Amino acid sequence: MIFNSKKGTEKPIEIFVALFIILAVSMIMLKMFQGQISEKTTELKDMQRETDLKDRLDGARLICRDLCSEAATDGCTKRSVSAYCMRRLGSLDLDGDLETGGYDTTLLGGVGACEDAIYCPMLTECKCGKTLSMTICKDILCEYWETMGVTPDTARTAMLTDGYQEGGCSTETDYDPTRMWNTILFPTGTNPLTCPP
Repeated sequence: MIFNSKKGTEKPIEIFVALFIILAVSMIMLKMFQGQISEKTTELKDMQRETDLKDRLDGARLICRDLCSEAATDGCTKRSVSAYCMRRLGSLDLDGDLETGGYDTTLLGGVGACEDAIYCPMLTECKCGKTLSMTICKDILCEYWETMGVTPDTARTAMLTDGYQEGGCSTETDYDPTRMWNTILFPTGTNPLTCPP
């Protein structure tokens, strides 16, 4: 009889140990599953951020291509080309950090640009007799404003510097003023951002 009661107490202990082992294994499996879910969630967020960035860039490029097409349809008049050249796009998040005031060197292949000051000639290629780069656009804008009666040249230069602004990324830690598009394309002395007299 004593032997029987010992057997009776061993059974609940075995069941308790088995349940404890099952619980421990379940907790380990749950932690592994939770780790995989959070990993996949992070991957999905990164993929979504990249897709959003591409969509925003594609949308901005579409705006610029439309302006280029309008200029070509209009016979590449100085007015229509000026509209393309002056088009400053809304702030673009180029680096995917969900902010639009950063400093970027990828868009222009190593040349710096502020995310809040991207112009159509930086984003798309447009040909109206010649390729409309920022430097060609500068000359076209100065000529167009002169035909519109904007005199003297200092007034045109003021319009140009108001229109072609660097942006607000100079406080970023990786900002380098010597690599900015306006410093490289319009160096003082050689081809400054001014309209000729």
